[in-house]
Amino acid sequence: MNAPAVSIRGLSKTFAITRKRRKGGGIDQGQLGALGHLLKQVVAPDKPEEIKEADGVQALRNVDLDVARGEVLGIIGRNGAGKSTLLKVLARVIDPSAGRVTLHGRVASLLELGIGFAPELTVRENIQLYARLNGLGRRDALSAEDRILAFAQLEEFRDHPLAKCPSGAFIRLAFSALVNMRADIILADEVLAVGDSNYRHACEERIRSAPQSGECVLFVSHDMNAIRRICTRVVWIDHGRIRMTGDTEVVVAAYENELLSGHLSDDAEDTAPCSILDLRLLGDDQAPIGALQMEAPAAIECVFRLNAPNETATLAIELWRGRKAHIFTATCPERFHSPRPRTFRAALKLPADFLNESEYTAHCRLQLRPRGEPHATPTSAAAE
Repeated sequence: MNAPAVSIRGLSKTFAITRKRRKGGGIDQGQLGALGHLLKQVVAPDKPEEIKEADGVQALRNVDLDVARGEVLGIIGRNGAGKSTLLKVLARVIDPSAGRVTLHGRVASLLELGIGFAPELTVRENIQLYARLNGLGRRDALSAEDRILAFAQLEEFRDHPLAKCPSGAFIRLAFSALVNMRADIILADEVLAVGDSNYRHACEERIRSAPQSGECVLFVSHDMNAIRRICTRVVWIDHGRIRMTGDTEVVVAAYENELLSGHLSDDAEDTAPCSILDLRLLGDDQAPIGALQMEAPAAIECVFRLNAPNETATLAIELWRGRKAHIFTATCPERFHSPRPRTFRAALKLPADFLNESEYTAHCRLQLRPRGEPHATPTSAAAE
Protein backbone atom coordinates (compact mmCIF):
# COMPACT_ATOMS: atom_id res chain seq x y z
CA MET A 1 0.00 0.00 0.00
CA ASN A 2 3.05 2.29 0.19
CA ALA A 3 3.45 2.21 -3.59
CA PRO A 4 2.54 5.44 -5.41
CA ALA A 5 -0.82 5.61 -7.13
CA VAL A 6 0.90 6.64 -10.38
CA SER A 7 4.45 5.73 -11.32
CA ILE A 8 5.98 6.98 -14.59
CA ARG A 9 9.44 6.07 -15.82
CA GLY A 10 11.15 7.24 -19.02
CA LEU A 11 7.85 8.17 -20.66
CA SER A 12 8.12 9.55 -24.19
CA LYS A 13 5.54 10.15 -26.89
CA THR A 14 6.29 10.98 -30.51
CA PHE A 15 3.55 11.76 -33.01
CA ALA A 16 4.53 10.80 -36.54
CA ILE A 17 3.96 13.47 -39.16
CA THR A 18 2.18 12.05 -42.20
CA ARG A 19 2.12 13.99 -45.43
CA LYS A 20 0.32 12.98 -48.64
CA ARG A 21 1.91 13.39 -52.02
CA ARG A 22 0.95 12.08 -55.43
CA LYS A 23 2.99 9.61 -57.38
CA GLY A 24 4.01 10.31 -60.96
CA GLY A 25 2.39 13.16 -62.82
CA GLY A 26 5.18 15.11 -64.45
CA ILE A 27 2.63 17.54 -65.88
CA ASP A 28 2.72 21.10 -64.63
CA GLN A 29 -0.68 21.54 -62.98
CA GLY A 30 -0.49 25.30 -63.33
CA GLN A 31 -0.19 25.02 -67.13
CA LEU A 32 -2.65 22.18 -67.59
CA GLY A 33 -5.84 24.15 -66.99
CA ALA A 34 -8.97 23.08 -65.18
CA LEU A 35 -10.43 20.93 -67.99
CA GLY A 36 -7.12 19.24 -68.75
CA HIS A 37 -6.59 18.51 -65.07
CA LEU A 38 -10.07 16.95 -64.85
CA LEU A 39 -9.40 14.74 -67.89
CA LYS A 40 -6.05 13.68 -66.46
CA GLN A 41 -7.72 12.64 -63.22
CA VAL A 42 -10.32 10.56 -65.11
CA VAL A 43 -7.87 8.85 -67.47
CA ALA A 44 -4.89 8.39 -65.16
CA PRO A 45 -5.64 9.61 -61.65
CA ASP A 46 -2.73 10.09 -59.30
CA LYS A 47 -2.73 7.81 -56.28
CA PRO A 48 -1.98 9.50 -52.96
CA GLU A 49 0.96 8.06 -51.08
CA GLU A 50 1.39 8.58 -47.34
CA ILE A 51 4.90 9.56 -46.35
CA LYS A 52 5.84 9.36 -42.66
CA GLU A 53 8.69 11.53 -41.54
CA ALA A 54 11.26 9.84 -39.32
CA ASP A 55 11.45 12.48 -36.59
CA GLY A 56 7.82 13.52 -36.03
CA VAL A 57 6.76 15.73 -33.12
CA GLN A 58 8.00 14.71 -29.69
CA ALA A 59 5.29 15.70 -27.21
CA LEU A 60 6.82 14.00 -24.14
CA ARG A 61 10.52 13.45 -23.50
CA ASN A 62 11.77 10.97 -20.88
CA VAL A 63 9.31 11.92 -18.13
CA ASP A 64 9.82 10.43 -14.64
CA LEU A 65 7.09 11.12 -12.08
CA ASP A 66 5.49 9.56 -9.00
CA VAL A 67 2.11 10.66 -7.65
CA ALA A 68 1.19 9.51 -4.14
CA ARG A 69 -2.19 8.29 -2.97
CA GLY A 70 -4.25 11.17 -1.64
CA GLU A 71 -2.25 13.77 -3.59
CA VAL A 72 -3.75 16.53 -5.74
CA LEU A 73 -1.10 17.19 -8.36
CA GLY A 74 -1.35 20.27 -10.55
CA ILE A 75 0.17 20.10 -14.04
CA ILE A 76 1.02 23.45 -15.64
CA GLY A 77 2.83 24.69 -18.73
CA ARG A 78 2.16 26.75 -21.81
CA ASN A 79 0.10 25.54 -24.77
CA GLY A 80 1.70 22.58 -26.53
CA ALA A 81 3.99 21.72 -23.61
CA GLY A 82 2.66 18.15 -23.36
CA LYS A 83 0.24 18.39 -20.41
CA SER A 84 -2.83 16.93 -22.12
CA THR A 85 -0.72 14.31 -23.89
CA LEU A 86 0.47 13.09 -20.50
CA LEU A 87 -3.11 12.67 -19.25
CA LYS A 88 -4.14 10.88 -22.46
CA VAL A 89 -1.33 8.37 -22.01
CA LEU A 90 -2.37 7.77 -18.38
CA ALA A 91 -6.00 7.36 -19.48
CA ARG A 92 -4.88 4.85 -22.15
CA VAL A 93 -6.37 6.98 -24.89
CA ILE A 94 -3.01 6.94 -26.67
CA ASP A 95 -0.02 4.60 -26.32
CA PRO A 96 3.42 5.85 -25.28
CA SER A 97 6.32 5.62 -27.69
CA ALA A 98 8.71 4.61 -24.89
CA GLY A 99 8.77 4.21 -21.15
CA ARG A 100 6.54 2.60 -18.52
CA VAL A 101 3.39 3.72 -16.69
CA THR A 102 2.12 1.88 -13.58
CA LEU A 103 -1.32 2.72 -12.18
CA HIS A 104 -2.53 1.29 -8.87
CA GLY A 105 -6.32 1.42 -8.84
CA ARG A 106 -9.23 2.28 -11.07
CA VAL A 107 -8.91 5.38 -13.25
CA ALA A 108 -11.66 7.89 -14.08
CA SER A 109 -10.82 10.52 -16.68
CA LEU A 110 -12.43 13.67 -17.97
CA LEU A 111 -10.14 14.91 -20.72
CA GLU A 112 -12.78 17.01 -22.44
CA LEU A 113 -16.07 18.19 -20.95
CA GLY A 114 -19.04 16.25 -22.28
CA ILE A 115 -17.07 13.37 -23.82
CA GLY A 116 -19.00 10.12 -23.49
CA PHE A 117 -22.42 11.78 -23.19
CA ALA A 118 -25.24 11.55 -25.73
CA PRO A 119 -27.73 14.45 -25.89
CA GLU A 120 -30.62 12.26 -27.06
CA LEU A 121 -30.32 9.87 -24.09
CA THR A 122 -31.83 10.63 -20.69
CA VAL A 123 -29.68 11.83 -17.82
CA ARG A 124 -30.01 8.42 -16.14
CA GLU A 125 -29.02 6.58 -19.34
CA ASN A 126 -26.02 8.84 -19.75
CA ILE A 127 -24.85 8.00 -16.23
CA GLN A 128 -25.06 4.29 -16.99
CA LEU A 129 -23.19 4.81 -20.28
CA TYR A 130 -20.44 6.87 -18.63
CA ALA A 131 -20.09 4.29 -15.85
CA ARG A 132 -19.59 1.47 -18.35
CA LEU A 133 -17.00 3.53 -20.25
CA ASN A 134 -15.10 3.93 -16.97
CA GLY A 135 -15.20 0.24 -16.10
CA LEU A 136 -18.04 0.18 -13.54
CA GLY A 137 -20.54 -2.66 -13.43
CA ARG A 138 -24.29 -2.09 -13.51
CA ARG A 139 -24.72 -2.49 -9.75
CA ASP A 140 -21.97 0.00 -8.89
CA ALA A 141 -23.33 2.45 -11.46
CA LEU A 142 -26.82 2.26 -9.95
CA SER A 143 -25.45 2.86 -6.46
CA ALA A 144 -23.62 5.97 -7.69
CA GLU A 145 -26.62 7.37 -9.59
CA ASP A 146 -28.22 9.28 -6.71
CA ARG A 147 -24.90 10.83 -5.66
CA ILE A 148 -24.20 11.95 -9.22
CA LEU A 149 -27.66 13.47 -9.71
CA ALA A 150 -27.54 15.28 -6.37
CA PHE A 151 -24.10 16.78 -6.96
CA ALA A 152 -25.07 17.84 -10.50
CA GLN A 153 -28.36 19.32 -9.21
CA LEU A 154 -30.28 17.28 -11.80
CA GLU A 155 -32.48 15.02 -9.62
CA GLU A 156 -35.72 16.27 -11.18
CA PHE A 157 -34.36 15.78 -14.71
CA ARG A 158 -33.20 12.17 -14.36
CA ASP A 159 -35.65 10.89 -17.00
CA HIS A 160 -35.32 13.87 -19.35
CA PRO A 161 -33.15 13.79 -22.48
CA LEU A 162 -29.89 15.54 -21.69
CA ALA A 163 -30.44 17.96 -24.60
CA LYS A 164 -33.69 19.16 -22.94
CA CYS A 165 -32.07 19.88 -19.57
CA PRO A 166 -31.20 23.39 -18.31
CA SER A 167 -28.15 25.27 -19.54
CA GLY A 168 -24.92 23.85 -18.14
CA ALA A 169 -26.34 20.35 -17.52
CA PHE A 170 -23.69 18.72 -19.75
CA ILE A 171 -20.87 20.26 -17.74
CA ARG A 172 -22.39 19.60 -14.31
CA LEU A 173 -23.21 15.99 -15.15
CA ALA A 174 -19.73 15.35 -16.59
CA PHE A 175 -17.90 16.61 -13.53
CA SER A 176 -20.31 15.00 -11.08
CA ALA A 177 -19.96 11.62 -12.78
CA LEU A 178 -16.18 11.96 -12.73
CA VAL A 179 -15.86 12.56 -8.98
CA ASN A 180 -18.64 10.25 -7.80
CA MET A 181 -17.52 7.01 -9.45
CA ARG A 182 -15.29 6.08 -6.50
CA ALA A 183 -12.16 5.97 -8.64
CA ASP A 184 -8.68 5.70 -7.14
CA ILE A 185 -7.09 7.99 -9.75
CA ILE A 186 -8.88 11.01 -11.25
CA LEU A 187 -7.54 12.66 -14.42
CA ALA A 188 -9.04 16.09 -15.06
CA ASP A 189 -8.12 18.42 -17.91
CA GLU A 190 -9.37 22.00 -17.41
CA VAL A 191 -12.70 21.15 -15.75
CA LEU A 192 -13.04 23.27 -12.60
CA ALA A 193 -13.93 26.64 -14.16
CA VAL A 194 -17.47 25.52 -15.04
CA GLY A 195 -20.99 26.40 -13.97
CA ASP A 196 -21.99 29.26 -11.69
CA SER A 197 -19.90 30.43 -8.72
CA ASN A 198 -21.68 28.16 -6.22
CA TYR A 199 -21.15 25.09 -8.37
CA ARG A 200 -17.50 25.94 -9.02
CA HIS A 201 -17.00 26.25 -5.27
CA ALA A 202 -18.61 22.82 -4.75
CA CYS A 203 -16.33 21.33 -7.43
CA GLU A 204 -13.22 22.72 -5.80
CA GLU A 205 -14.31 21.52 -2.37
CA ARG A 206 -14.87 18.04 -3.78
CA ILE A 207 -11.35 17.94 -5.26
CA ARG A 208 -9.84 19.30 -2.05
CA SER A 209 -11.53 16.50 -0.12
CA ALA A 210 -9.99 13.80 -2.35
CA PRO A 211 -6.94 13.19 -0.11
CA GLN A 212 -9.22 12.30 2.81
CA SER A 213 -10.53 9.29 0.88
CA GLY A 214 -7.15 8.37 -0.58
CA GLU A 215 -8.02 9.47 -4.12
CA CYS A 216 -5.22 10.71 -6.34
CA VAL A 217 -6.01 13.66 -8.64
CA LEU A 218 -3.97 14.89 -11.61
CA PHE A 219 -5.32 18.28 -12.63
CA VAL A 220 -4.26 20.18 -15.77
CA SER A 221 -5.22 23.86 -15.88
CA HIS A 222 -4.19 27.33 -17.03
CA ASP A 223 -6.08 28.76 -14.04
CA MET A 224 -3.21 29.52 -11.69
CA ASN A 225 -5.56 30.68 -8.93
CA ALA A 226 -7.34 27.30 -8.95
CA ILE A 227 -3.98 25.52 -9.01
CA ARG A 228 -2.90 27.49 -5.96
CA ARG A 229 -6.14 26.81 -4.09
CA ILE A 230 -6.47 23.06 -4.52
CA CYS A 231 -3.14 21.45 -5.44
CA THR A 232 -0.79 19.96 -2.87
CA ARG A 233 2.09 19.84 -5.37
CA VAL A 234 2.72 21.13 -8.91
CA VAL A 235 4.64 19.83 -11.92
CA TRP A 236 5.69 22.29 -14.61
CA ILE A 237 6.09 20.73 -18.07
CA ASP A 238 8.00 22.58 -20.78
CA HIS A 239 8.64 21.21 -24.28
CA GLY A 240 7.64 17.72 -23.16
CA ARG A 241 10.05 17.61 -20.19
CA ILE A 242 9.51 18.20 -16.49
CA ARG A 243 11.03 21.61 -15.91
CA MET A 244 10.26 21.84 -12.20
CA THR A 245 8.27 20.06 -9.50
CA GLY A 246 7.60 20.92 -5.88
CA ASP A 247 5.68 23.32 -3.65
CA THR A 248 2.66 24.82 -5.40
CA GLU A 249 3.43 28.48 -4.77
CA VAL A 250 7.12 28.16 -5.66
CA VAL A 251 6.52 26.36 -8.97
CA VAL A 252 3.60 28.57 -10.07
CA ALA A 253 5.55 31.75 -9.30
CA ALA A 254 8.57 30.51 -11.25
CA TYR A 255 6.39 29.55 -14.24
CA GLU A 256 4.59 32.91 -14.34
CA ASN A 257 7.85 34.85 -14.06
CA GLU A 258 9.42 32.89 -16.91
CA LEU A 259 6.34 33.19 -19.11
CA LEU A 260 5.91 36.94 -18.75
CA SER A 261 9.64 37.63 -19.07
CA GLY A 262 9.68 35.84 -22.42
CA HIS A 263 12.15 33.16 -21.37
CA LEU A 264 9.81 30.26 -22.22
CA SER A 265 10.99 29.79 -25.77
CA ASP A 266 13.13 27.26 -27.59
CA ASP A 267 16.19 27.95 -29.71
CA ALA A 268 14.12 28.38 -32.88
CA GLU A 269 11.88 30.95 -31.20
CA ASP A 270 14.87 32.83 -29.78
CA THR A 271 16.27 33.37 -33.28
CA ALA A 272 12.91 33.95 -35.00
CA PRO A 273 11.96 37.59 -35.61
CA CYS A 274 8.65 37.01 -33.79
CA SER A 275 7.15 34.19 -31.72
CA ILE A 276 3.92 33.62 -29.79
CA LEU A 277 4.65 32.38 -26.26
CA ASP A 278 1.11 31.73 -25.04
CA LEU A 279 -2.57 32.29 -25.74
CA ARG A 280 -4.72 32.23 -22.61
CA LEU A 281 -7.98 33.29 -20.98
CA LEU A 282 -8.13 35.99 -18.33
CA GLY A 283 -10.90 36.61 -15.83
CA ASP A 284 -12.30 39.95 -14.74
CA ASP A 285 -9.40 40.29 -12.27
CA GLN A 286 -6.84 39.78 -15.10
CA ALA A 287 -5.79 36.41 -13.68
CA PRO A 288 -5.61 33.35 -15.98
CA ILE A 289 -8.69 31.11 -15.89
CA GLY A 290 -9.52 27.69 -17.32
CA ALA A 291 -12.82 28.42 -19.08
CA LEU A 292 -15.06 31.35 -20.02
CA GLN A 293 -18.01 32.22 -17.80
CA MET A 294 -20.97 33.58 -19.74
CA GLU A 295 -22.15 35.89 -16.95
CA ALA A 296 -18.73 37.48 -16.34
CA PRO A 297 -16.44 39.59 -18.56
CA ALA A 298 -13.21 37.97 -19.70
CA ALA A 299 -10.35 38.46 -22.13
CA ILE A 300 -8.26 36.43 -24.57
CA GLU A 301 -4.63 37.40 -24.04
CA CYS A 302 -1.70 36.77 -26.35
CA VAL A 303 1.84 36.81 -24.94
CA PHE A 304 4.41 37.25 -27.71
CA ARG A 305 8.04 38.17 -28.22
CA LEU A 306 9.69 40.41 -30.81
CA ASN A 307 13.35 39.99 -31.68
CA ALA A 308 13.45 42.28 -34.75
CA PRO A 309 14.30 45.90 -33.82
CA ASN A 310 13.65 47.31 -37.30
CA GLU A 311 10.22 45.80 -37.76
CA THR A 312 6.69 46.53 -36.58
CA ALA A 313 4.22 43.87 -35.49
CA THR A 314 0.45 43.75 -35.87
CA LEU A 315 -1.72 41.35 -33.90
CA ALA A 316 -5.09 39.81 -34.82
CA ILE A 317 -7.22 37.45 -32.73
CA GLU A 318 -9.94 35.32 -34.34
CA LEU A 319 -12.82 33.72 -32.45
CA TRP A 320 -14.51 30.61 -33.83
CA ARG A 321 -17.44 28.55 -32.65
CA GLY A 322 -15.88 25.12 -32.66
CA ARG A 323 -13.37 25.03 -35.51
CA LYS A 324 -15.57 25.78 -38.51
CA ALA A 325 -17.87 28.72 -37.74
CA HIS A 326 -15.91 31.98 -37.79
CA ILE A 327 -17.46 34.61 -35.51
CA PHE A 328 -15.15 37.60 -35.93
CA THR A 329 -11.56 38.81 -36.22
CA ALA A 330 -10.29 41.64 -34.02
CA THR A 331 -7.13 43.47 -35.05
CA CYS A 332 -5.26 45.33 -32.32
CA PRO A 333 -5.04 49.03 -33.21
CA GLU A 334 -1.59 49.31 -31.66
CA ARG A 335 1.51 48.50 -33.69
CA PHE A 336 4.28 46.90 -31.63
CA HIS A 337 8.00 47.58 -31.98
CA SER A 338 11.06 47.81 -29.74
CA PRO A 339 14.75 48.62 -30.28
CA ARG A 340 15.70 45.43 -28.40
CA PRO A 341 14.11 41.96 -27.91
CA ARG A 342 11.01 42.36 -25.79
CA THR A 343 7.93 40.45 -24.64
CA PHE A 344 4.48 42.02 -25.15
CA ARG A 345 0.97 41.22 -23.92
CA ALA A 346 -2.23 42.20 -25.74
CA ALA A 347 -5.79 41.16 -24.96
CA LEU A 348 -9.19 41.01 -26.65
CA LYS A 349 -11.91 41.86 -24.10
CA LEU A 350 -15.15 39.86 -24.11
CA PRO A 351 -18.11 41.48 -22.30
CA ALA A 352 -20.40 39.53 -20.01
CA ASP A 353 -23.29 37.64 -21.68
CA PHE A 354 -21.58 38.01 -25.06
CA LEU A 355 -21.37 34.31 -25.98
CA ASN A 356 -23.77 31.38 -25.81
CA GLU A 357 -22.92 28.10 -24.11
CA SER A 358 -20.78 26.24 -26.61
CA GLU A 359 -17.20 25.31 -27.45
CA TYR A 360 -15.07 28.12 -28.86
CA THR A 361 -11.63 28.28 -30.42
CA ALA A 362 -9.35 31.31 -30.49
CA HIS A 363 -6.64 31.83 -33.12
CA CYS A 364 -3.88 34.40 -32.81
CA ARG A 365 -1.89 35.78 -35.75
CA LEU A 366 1.20 37.97 -35.41
CA GLN A 367 2.70 39.65 -38.46
CA LEU A 368 5.92 41.61 -38.87
CA ARG A 369 6.57 44.25 -41.51
CA PRO A 370 9.69 46.41 -42.01
CA ARG A 371 9.00 49.83 -40.50
CA GLY A 372 7.98 52.31 -43.16
CA GLU A 373 7.14 49.55 -45.70
CA PRO A 374 3.44 48.72 -45.13
CA HIS A 375 3.10 46.69 -48.33
CA ALA A 376 6.07 44.37 -47.78
CA THR A 377 5.46 40.62 -47.41
CA PRO A 378 5.09 40.00 -43.66
CA THR A 379 6.78 37.44 -41.45
CA SER A 380 4.14 35.75 -39.31
CA ALA A 381 3.58 33.49 -36.33
CA ALA A 382 0.33 31.84 -35.28
CA ALA A 383 -1.16 30.05 -32.29
CA GLU A 384 -4.42 28.41 -31.25
